[in-house]
Amino acid sequence: MAVRPSPIRTPVRRALCIAVRYEHLRGLGLELETTHYDPLKISKLLTEIYGWKDDDITILMDDPLGEYLLPTRANIMQAMEDLVKDAQFGDEFVFHFSGHGSQIRNEDGTEKDGFDEVILPLDVEVDPKDAELRNTKNFIIDDDIRDILVDSLPAGARLIMIFDSCHSGTAADLPVSNGDWYPRSPVVTSPIGSPVGLTVKNKILTKRGAEEPQIFSPISPFWSKELELSSASQPYVTSWSACKDDQLTYEWEGGLFVEAFTRVLRKNPHPTHSDLLRALGKELDTYSAWFSSDSDSDASTPRPQIGALCPFDQYSNEEFYL
Repeated sequence: MAVRPSPIRTPVRRALCIAVRYEHLRGLGLELETTHYDPLKISKLLTEIYGWKDDDITILMDDPLGEYLLPTRANIMQAMEDLVKDAQFGDEFVFHFSGHGSQIRNEDGTEKDGFDEVILPLDVEVDPKDAELRNTKNFIIDDDIRDILVDSLPAGARLIMIFDSCHSGTAADLPVSNGDWYPRSPVVTSPIGSPVGLTVKNKILTKRGAEEPQIFSPISPFWSKELELSSASQPYVTSWSACKDDQLTYEWEGGLFVEAFTRVLRKNPHPTHSDLLRALGKELDTYSAWFSSDSDSDASTPRPQIGALCPFDQYSNEEFYL
């Protein structure tokens, strides 16, 4: 029988919320005008619904008043390290990023699709002559996110990551993801009002042409990059992302995914993991239908993604909470 390690202090809660507007990239069409709403939505969800304290939450944001630490690459990397520093059994962590996401060609053969996922900090280096940003530098790669946030965690710690960015399905490089599949049994959703002004969050950052269909098995709908079958000796880690690695997402009064995520959890703060994934899919289907009918965009409906260290069936019916 496994022996539960004794904590050396009272377990802690820490959250890190990051939003990047990129106002300086407005001339390239890369400014995200409302992304600053997202950390406030996540913070209020944590404090009002799940009992977190304001002091538990750190926000990085490029706000014009300078009230927050800027989300530069160095500051984000340091904040991620501080988030999980000295983690022990029973600690609970939340990491949230809203901003641009992209893909770069994988150089070591560790990605099935040939691409690594990246998130773009405030001081990302952009070549204005490169329409597809293939020469973008100073990003944060998925390998680093996993190395810092996930691989240092002990068994019994808990980490939830939320990514509202394009190409974010495996932004934390977790081995298990749902791809095109998610539970589709009926869920009642009632978004208030019809969203207007939806825009593709990061269309220019597409690194491929048309979408490449992902192959999955109807017997085992969650595909895995590597074999990690047991959660018994691992921390609890899940990532919740706005779309698949080869998809784009949208911005509307903040990120569309954060809006859906916070709306769903305010209605039902303790769903099962399956119910949450299903409800997120329904919300994004609804918003995307409105967007498609109100624009000439041919972008596909974003498929919300859950990433994990172990197969989904080990906790699909377990309660989710922040």
